[in-house]
Amino acid sequence: MSGTEIPFEGVKALDHTADVGLEVRAGSLVELLRRSAAGMTHLILEGSPPDGEEECVVSVVGADPPQLLRNWLRELLYLHEAEGFAYSAAEFTTLDAGVLEAVVRGGADPSEPAREIKGVTLHGLVTERTPEGEWYARVIFDV
Repeated sequence: MSGTEIPFEGVKALDHTADVGLEVRAGSLVELLRRSAAGMTHLILEGSPPDGEEECVVSVVGADPPQLLRNWLRELLYLHEAEGFAYSAAEFTTLDAGVLEAVVRGGADPSEPAREIKGVTLHGLVTERTPEGEWYARVIFDV
């Protein structure tokens, strides 16, 4: 994956043996979730998502922030694989006590994906608040 640029603030591609990943930093958990989704979409498309007008509601649960992030990305990955829906933005309606609900905007993937992501792994998964108060995540995707 060397050379893959992620054009979103606070998002960086990771080189990982036979897989791809992201490191994400943000001032809030909501922004961390948005940036992670945008980064994953960029890895799949190797470009910006379409300016879609389609909306769908995404609901996931997780016992802690890492599980919530993983389930969020897994649901967006499912929407891409099953329906060709490429994420472009989200408005979170609920993010409390392990429950996440969001209205997700996006559109049809305009072409064949540049990369197939098979899954969001537990390997190396981190979602935490740093001592400085910033949110940090590392996620590895199975390709």
